[in-house]
Amino acid sequence: MSLIVAWGSKFTFYCRCKFRITMLVPSQTNVLAVDDNRVQSYAIEKKLRAAGFLVKSVHCGRDALVEAKRGAYAAVLLDVNLPDISGFDVCAAIRADAGLRQPAIVFHSATHASEMTFRKAQEFGGDAFLTYPIESEALAAVLMGSVTARGGSSHRPMLTCWKEIAHFLGKGVRTVQRWEALGMPVHRPAGDRNIVFADPDELRRWMHDQKPQRSLT
Repeated sequence: MSLIVAWGSKFTFYCRCKFRITMLVPSQTNVLAVDDNRVQSYAIEKKLRAAGFLVKSVHCGRDALVEAKRGAYAAVLLDVNLPDISGFDVCAAIRADAGLRQPAIVFHSATHASEMTFRKAQEFGGDAFLTYPIESEALAAVLMGSVTARGGSSHRPMLTCWKEIAHFLGKGVRTVQRWEALGMPVHRPAGDRNIVFADPDELRRWMHDQKPQRSLT
């Protein structure tokens, strides 16, 4: 399971979970993947391409800066430990470039999973933090969520609680909670009843499909 720490304007999502999300990755979503471990780099690139991302892989901090400064990437998937300069320094250099279209920066690490590291990643301008093993669905979801939060995608952000879902559908919270039993597409990490989120596009399609079948109340 992946440990995911994500920061956003509306909420902090922190859990150890398995995602079960079907997410459409917009075409031409470019990701710069930075990892000095070439085996891990190959595995991550394969997962990203399978999810629909366009990927460029580099293996050191200086190459990452050269690529990032081209401004062609919606997101940077950035290893903390690199052979020349740290991932934190790479992040700081990207954030300091006022002329650069700022990408989402998602840190990842196989060894650093502490509160101190998470705080440091946030302080340097990171949008999220992933630890190994990184599941394909979690990887895609966190990347797209971070890109959306940065304003680099037209994909509508996930709804992250019953109140947001109810507001989106124009109904009361108790009403939409009942609709879950009717098959309304909401997602729960590892079946956790205390966390719920939904894709607005999935909800819209589901509501459209229900109209000829039943009257939802």
